[in-house]
Amino acid sequence: MSARSTAPSFSSAAQGPIVTIKIDIGTTTLTYQIHKAIICHFSASFERAFMDSISPKMNADITTFNTFIDWLNTGVLSSTTLSKDILLKAVAFGYNFTAPAFQVAVHNKLVDLMIAKRKAPSDEEVCFAFEELAADHVLLDFFAEMHCVWGTWNAQEMRVRGVVPEAFCARVENKGFRFVDLLAGPPVKACEFHVHATEEERWGCGGA
Repeated sequence: MSARSTAPSFSSAAQGPIVTIKIDIGTTTLTYQIHKAIICHFSASFERAFMDSISPKMNADITTFNTFIDWLNTGVLSSTTLSKDILLKAVAFGYNFTAPAFQVAVHNKLVDLMIAKRKAPSDEEVCFAFEELAADHVLLDFFAEMHCVWGTWNAQEMRVRGVVPEAFCARVENKGFRFVDLLAGPPVKACEFHVHATEEERWGCGGA
């Protein structure tokens, strides 16, 4: 999930073409126009589509796509309006549309938010993540870690319930439930589950 080469400046991108992207929401189609150089730099999927002269049209969660567009335009994520649900969908969007820098940004923010809230992922969030992301995606391991610290059901109980994937039950079983001693420090360290582009970035990570 490492970033690509240096992004084009907005001044240089503005000199290039503007492309159209259509998003279907029910019976409504929303149209977005964005500088081609910007979106193609940050998403290999959109780059391939435009190279093949395809105007992308897709079914997507509007809030997720707006989060992506806002990030493209500003280079930062909102500090107040992004919920756990939005961030999880944004991670999947970044993964599925090959937008690694965006995926890293929303992934790290989701890790920070969940650790701050001290809550295990819900059944729905677990099912969504295991359906949308690759089996080796670090977020899946993070979800299992959070469940082992803050969750209710052990692996066998989850198997009996039959709601979450077996792959998640197996991760929880391998990790094992842990007693939380907050005086000993954070039970889950954000930096261990952040994505870092370089070793220098890892050493400088502020995640406890």
